Order: sequence, then C-alpha cells, then structure tokens
Amino acid sequence: MRIAHVDRRDTVRLVDSRYDSGTGSGSEASHALAALADDTGRLADLVDLTGLTSSRERAEQGDSPYFGRNLLVSGVPLAAVVNAAFTYPAGSGAGGGRFNDERVGAWYAGHDLATARAEVEHHRRRFLADARIVEATLSFTAYLSDLTADAAVLSARADRRLLDPQSYAQSQAFARQCLDAGIGAVDYPSVRAPAGRCVAILLPSLVQRVRRGRTRSASWAGGRFTWA
Repeated sequence: MRIAHVDRRDTVRLVDSRYDSGTGSGSEASHALAALADDTGRLADLVDLTGLTSSRERAEQGDSPYFGRNLLVSGVPLAAVVNAAFTYPAGSGAGGGRFNDERVGAWYAGHDLATARAEVEHHRRRFLADARIVEATLSFTAYLSDLTADAAVLSARADRRLLDPQSYAQSQAFARQCLDAGIGAVDYPSVRAPAGRCVAILLPSLVQRVRRGRTRSASWAGGRFTWA
C-alpha cells in the first residue's frame, strides 16, 4: 500500500437530480412532498413518514447498526448530501461499489468533470440496457469537494487487481484494510475514463468544502449519451 498526502481541489461528484430535494434541509424535503399533500397536516405526516423510512435520517439519529452518531457529519454545509453517500451505498443490491460493501457507502468523485461523466455513464448505461430503455433524459447535479488527507494512492500498473472492471471483491477488501490502518481515502485511476483519476473517500469527515455546482442533463439514445 502506497500512502501519500493528497491535496485534491474541486473534485466532481454527479448525483441524480431527483434526489437533490431529499438530501437537503427539512424545508427542502417538505417542498418536494408538497404536491402529494392537500393540507398542511397531511404534509407534516408525509415528512414524518419519509423520516422514518430514510436510511440517512435514521443514521443521523443514531438508529443504525452501521453508523455511530460521531461517524456522520453535521453542522457543515450540505451535510445531508455527504451523509447520503454513506447511508445509501453505491451498488446496493448488487454487491456494493468498488471500495464499499452494501452496508456502508463512500464518497466517489472524479478529479474533473469528464471523469465523473464517464463513471456515471458506465453505471447508467448498464441499468438502461438491462431495463431495455432505448431513450431517456437524465439530469445530474454536480457537487464539488476537496480532499486534503493521507490516502492510498493506486497506479494502473501496480494495482491492477484492485481496478478489475468486473469484480470489486479485492478492492472492497483493500478498503477495509485501509480503514483498519487509519487511512480514510483512496486516490485511484478511473477504470471508465482513460487517463482520468478518481477519489473514494471512506470517512464522511474527510469530505471537505462541499458546494453545489451546475445541473446538467444527458440524453440517452442509440446506445450512447449526449450531454447538454
């Protein structure tokens, strides 16, 4: 394991824009549900019900077997967005993501927008093809963040086993080794974007200076994506 101090600014994470309102403050969640309620009382009931079934909100309240209250972040801008990345694991139902299992997620981001797009396209392409959807318009909100911490730094040649395009078994085991060694982030070559690099942040507290960027739409047709 090669450990180095990593200082990455303005990394890009693309999040499905449908989930923007669900990861904000209580007022934002209320606004998202307003169309479903015909009076204020019923709207309050819907908000309460959403909280009971939200993995993020339950974890923030200490009602989760996987998260202590001191693990998730609070009192910082867009804390709910950060926490959502860890409480709604990438690859849930399909074995997890490259550096996370199905219990606890990670904050994945590209060093740049092109890399973030390539990563999103790969996963959405598989979903759309499996669902036999031939045309669709998707919308993604960019979240920019910084990473300043010691991290495991991977290379395409030396760490090929951790960059398997099909299997995440070894990379998930590696992430657990990193956490056991007190290393909370991995800087690695993108498997989906030639010459691109990504970060996987394994601890919420290391996701720094998060801010919302632009929302972009992507059209899916003819087996390919076109970005507006």
